[in-house]
Amino acid sequence: MNFLDEIQEVFLLGMAHGYAASSKKTKIRQLPNMKCIPFTHGRFTMLDMYVANSDSGNSTGTTTIWCKDIPVWTMHYGGNYPKAVLPFLKRALLQAYTSEKRFYGGRGPIFFYLDDCVSMYYVNNMARGRNQIDDFAGEESIFVDGKIAGHHWYRGMFLPSDGTRIL
Repeated sequence: MNFLDEIQEVFLLGMAHGYAASSKKTKIRQLPNMKCIPFTHGRFTMLDMYVANSDSGNSTGTTTIWCKDIPVWTMHYGGNYPKAVLPFLKRALLQAYTSEKRFYGGRGPIFFYLDDCVSMYYVNNMARGRNQIDDFAGEESIFVDGKIAGHHWYRGMFLPSDGTRIL
């Protein structure tokens, strides 16, 4: 398995146990309202940190992966989702992380809906780096009755290293 494949595996495992799975979040005293979800797998550590404004529904976050204390990968995301669609968003994300175990820009699948609720659906428009973990960008959206209910943009990349301290 090459190094990028290892990073992708850590990301999918960590996210499968993260926000979408409603895992326990920690707090950082110096960053009010910031929620953090740590994950460790072998020589890798991942931290998903996000903050949301409950008044506006706007949120932003960063997911970073380290290998032996060296940052090797990062993703940033942000946008707006009303609380009412968050359970659906989590199901879409888990579809990619657990059912498909596939990287779609760090978010959910290209298209997702539930058989019992076809009036709500999820779309992931990968603008760059389709299925590539080393350099990617895009925007995801949830639609209700054909109208956009919320969205998030995302952008991420591999943080190259000469590898001498990692491998």
